[in-house]
Amino acid sequence: MTNILDNLISTFKLNLAKTLNYDSSEQNIEFESAIRIYLNKPQVVNKWLAGSISIEPVNFKTDLDFSSFSIEYREFLSKNNKIFNNVKYIIFSNFSQHGLVLICPIKTNLNTDTSKHASISFAHMLHFNKSEKIMELFVENIPITDEKYSLQVKWLSDNLMPKIQNWSRNVCQTDDFDCAKLSTLCLYPNMVNDYSKLYQELKDIYWQKFSKNWTQLTNTNPEKFIHEDVSIACYFILAWKFLNIYPKNFIDVGCGNGLLVHILNDQGYSGYGVDMRKRKIWDSFPKTTNLFEATIDPKSDFFDDYDCIIGNHSDELSPWLPYLACKVSNKVGNKCHVMLIPCCLFDFNSKFELKQKNESRYDTYLNYLEKIFTNFGLKVYKDKLRIPSTRNVCLIGIMNDVNNKNIDEIVNSLQSKSRASNFVARDLEQEKLKSSRNCTKNVDGELKIFILEKVLDLLLSEDNFVDKYDGTKWNAGRSCELNEIVSLFEKEQFAKIKSECGGIKTLLKNFHQLFVCEGNTVRIRNQKLDQNSNKNKKKDRTIFVKTKPCLFFTYHPNGCILTENECLFLHEIK
Repeated sequence: MTNILDNLISTFKLNLAKTLNYDSSEQNIEFESAIRIYLNKPQVVNKWLAGSISIEPVNFKTDLDFSSFSIEYREFLSKNNKIFNNVKYIIFSNFSQHGLVLICPIKTNLNTDTSKHASISFAHMLHFNKSEKIMELFVENIPITDEKYSLQVKWLSDNLMPKIQNWSRNVCQTDDFDCAKLSTLCLYPNMVNDYSKLYQELKDIYWQKFSKNWTQLTNTNPEKFIHEDVSIACYFILAWKFLNIYPKNFIDVGCGNGLLVHILNDQGYSGYGVDMRKRKIWDSFPKTTNLFEATIDPKSDFFDDYDCIIGNHSDELSPWLPYLACKVSNKVGNKCHVMLIPCCLFDFNSKFELKQKNESRYDTYLNYLEKIFTNFGLKVYKDKLRIPSTRNVCLIGIMNDVNNKNIDEIVNSLQSKSRASNFVARDLEQEKLKSSRNCTKNVDGELKIFILEKVLDLLLSEDNFVDKYDGTKWNAGRSCELNEIVSLFEKEQFAKIKSECGGIKTLLKNFHQLFVCEGNTVRIRNQKLDQNSNKNKKKDRTIFVKTKPCLFFTYHPNGCILTENECLFLHEIK
């Protein structure tokens, strides 16, 4: 063993960079499994990588005898090829006898000294000494004046080694759930590479196009929602190409903000989106992006102009999508495919409540949906997407044959054990009413401001001054019981608020920027003391865009207790 290690150190000019100790009592250390995680999914420890793929062998000349080693060739893929180059490696490993892995970059791939790489650009070796319970890191000896080298050695020591150690301790203890074991972007071998390139292209187009006004139009985080829809669009385009299906007309059931439909339309795929509620952002899309406000009853509604159904968070319609695909196939005679990313768990009639032993409920639901797909004659592909969501599995249902099926009989057989009633489609007018049941939106604007000012005056009726950022005083006021606030208003005013949405307390809760409701007690929010409140806390200020006015700046006689930079709201009167 010592000779092998010494020969590798000598041949590849390696120096010991760091050692990491395990507890002497630790058993079942899975060093090989931990290394496999790093080699197969380097992106989990290196955010600049998109993944890794196997590549064709290359010539590698050495005088050492590697007959007892496994040899593989892999390419670590950069997430952004405009900034970083990919790096190809030849990997020598012998875990059973020597407990080591040697990772050598293929030098011809490293271009010049000025090239930037998202992964390690020099030879490095990890060795696990079983007898002494020590993990050792060896790195190629390069002059320490090289700053890139120093940073990469530090990353190996401070980031990779602790990860390897943690994985080697816990890899056997993780939940054995199917979706946890499913690899990301594994529909075909080179998908990670294709995805990374296409994703960067589309992100450059649509992030620049929509990010500036996204928050104002949707009141959601552009970092999550734009990147998610770009990612899903990339996946669908690559999947359709690989599976040799080119939708002539798709339908996105539950299209939400409509961005996915817009991207696919913009990339040359004809189709439209349907959602029960129109979004404000729809008006910002060009007329070529077809989005419609409607609810769908799979039993009675029929659309004969699509050959691919998309369900991205399609909720209670998710199990019905294969039914709809067969319905159009039976009547029109065309193949119709399904692309489903299930989120909320529903069966044909109600919430999905089953959970099998040794499975997560989500895995049980995925298996349930697969059974539905199969019963309707769809060939199923299952893959995990690279999106900022834990519900990130895509089920692809491919219809290979057009056979008339008794689709109602299939549904009845699948739901025979269900005690729920038949499916009831959502009522569009009721959904509009529900979506606007925020009291601050329903109540007349003038009445709303009247109530706000009345309550604020009551709470400020007693002086409780604290220091403001500029040295002046700011009145925090007093607290009062809810029944005291109710007594401020006439019966007609109070009845109007109550009929809209539950009453005065709901209205004050919706003005949580200004008031704090604690049981039946109401007080003015002190933003200095209450800044850690979950409702008022923005975790990532770098991506937070101010869109709403500061109510303190507008209505409090002493203004806002915070500076404009500290406050999460706009210090301006419109």
